[in-house]
Amino acid sequence: VDEVNLLPDHLVDDLLDAAATKVNVIEREGISISHPSDFVLIGTMNPEEGELRPQLLDRFPLHVNVTAHHSIDDRMELVRRNLAFEDNPQSFREAWSEQQTELRNRIEKAKEILGEVILPDYHLRAIAMACDALEVDGVRPDIVISKASITHAAFEGRTEVTLDDMKLASQLALSHRTRRGGLLEPPSSDDIDRAITKAAEIAQKTKTRKSPTEV
Repeated sequence: VDEVNLLPDHLVDDLLDAAATKVNVIEREGISISHPSDFVLIGTMNPEEGELRPQLLDRFPLHVNVTAHHSIDDRMELVRRNLAFEDNPQSFREAWSEQQTELRNRIEKAKEILGEVILPDYHLRAIAMACDALEVDGVRPDIVISKASITHAAFEGRTEVTLDDMKLASQLALSHRTRRGGLLEPPSSDDIDRAITKAAEIAQKTKTRKSPTEV
C-alpha cells in the first residue's frame, strides 16, 4: 500500500478485519463474496503527511526509515546506475545477475536452516526485558524481535541467535512502536540499542549464575 497513512478509514477497517480474521469479505451492489486472505502487509508513507492509526501501525512488524541524505559519491553512483538502466535494461540486469543469484541462493539456504536456529532462553529473557524497559505496548514486539532475530541468524548462515541479531531486529521492530498506551513517543535508535544491550548483559549474568545441572 503506497501512502498507507492516507487511506480512507473504511479501507483501513477492511485491512484490519482481513488481517485479523484471514478472511476478506466483499459486499456491494448485491454481491456478497468471502475468500481466504492470508497476506503480509507492506506500506510506504511520509510521516509529515499524517500518522497511522495505532491499530494499523501495530500490524506492521518491521519499520525501516528511508532518508534522502546521501554522500556525493552515493549520489554519483545512483545517477550512473540510473543512466545505465535507462540506456540498456537488459545489459543492466545481466551486469547484476551474479549478485542477484548469490542473494537468491543465500535466501534459499536460510530457509533450509531456519527451523534449526536456536533462540536461547536467556536471549528471549533479554528481549522481554528490553521491551518492558522501553514500555512498548503489547507483546507483539517481543514476538517480532524473536522471529526477526532467528531469521537474520539463518540469513547469516548460523544456527544460534546472537546479540547482533537481536540488536538489528530490535531496531526494525521497535522504532515505530507506541509506548505506554500512546503517551510516549517511539523509542530512539540509541534508546533501543542501550535497552537490548543492557538487558542482554543482565540475562547473561543470570545464565552464568546457574549451576551446571540447571544449564
